[in-house]
Amino acid sequence: MKLFSLAFFLSALISFNAFGGNLSESMPVEQQLAVLDSDYGVDWKDKKTIYEYSKMLDKLMRQYEGTREEIADQTSRIQGVLKDSGIKMTTMDIMRDIDQGKPAKTKVPYKEFAPLYLMLKIKQ
Repeated sequence: MKLFSLAFFLSALISFNAFGGNLSESMPVEQQLAVLDSDYGVDWKDKKTIYEYSKMLDKLMRQYEGTREEIADQTSRIQGVLKDSGIKMTTMDIMRDIDQGKPAKTKVPYKEFAPLYLMLKIKQ
């Protein structure tokens, strides 16, 4: 029961917390994620970097239910919750982790997998 309560709490935290709301709509979502990661040395103006973010978003969209925008928004929220917990990670590192942790065969909604990912990262 504790595990369910923690997952529910983290899900609510992702929904209401993180980076103060949705990502800006003035640039492509892949570039928005790179901008968030610029604090970690990512060059958000580099076309190759933006392409890598775009490829990862496309890959996650094929593996999970959710649009590119939803995946980017959830990822930025995960980053904010982790940061609040003292864990510093780029959005790309988060997406790579989630890509590696994909449940077999079923297409799970990204927003439902996100709290499980957070629970694992925070408990480490």
